[in-house]
Amino acid sequence: MIIESWYLEHHNPADNKHKFYRVTVLEVPQGYEVVFSFGRIGTKGQNRSKGIYDSSVSARSKAVELVSKKEHSNRDQYELLEHSQNTPETVPQPSPKKAHNPLTGNRRRVITNLTPNVVQLCTEENCEFVLWQDLPRQKSDSQLELFDVVTITDSEPVRIVDRLGKYYSDPSLCQPDPCEPTTMAAEMPD
Repeated sequence: MIIESWYLEHHNPADNKHKFYRVTVLEVPQGYEVVFSFGRIGTKGQNRSKGIYDSSVSARSKAVELVSKKEHSNRDQYELLEHSQNTPETVPQPSPKKAHNPLTGNRRRVITNLTPNVVQLCTEENCEFVLWQDLPRQKSDSQLELFDVVTITDSEPVRIVDRLGKYYSDPSLCQPDPCEPTTMAAEMPD
């Protein structure tokens, strides 16, 4: 079970650097394990263990040390974007399934580029982004950000109808709800 987690990012467009770094404290049968993952945003990245500790305090101390090193690095300084703790009261519960609405659809895409006039949408395949379509940017799209996972309409004209969350926080958001009908046939190229 995840006890505590930190998510950081480093962006340097001049050097084409867009990296993530996640540190997690896990409760395991042997004690508390500190795991970190890192890589380019939009990829699966790599995972490493920093060890197993007897107490959650020791594990948390090591995790905080790793986060602090990234935040204060002289080479690639990372920004902390997310920090979460799971206590018995905050352990995530499954959300109730919503009925399929044909107006909103279940096609999910990741925003990989935003300009004042265009929203670039991609599909996620094997931990890589594949360009799907560029949409004209609407006034209602003003709150969208890079790597947001969005749902789009099933019919033309295609438009964004809902923002589900950040890809880097939960890559499974890209997967359609298994209870909803799929529209794969409509998406297949000729």
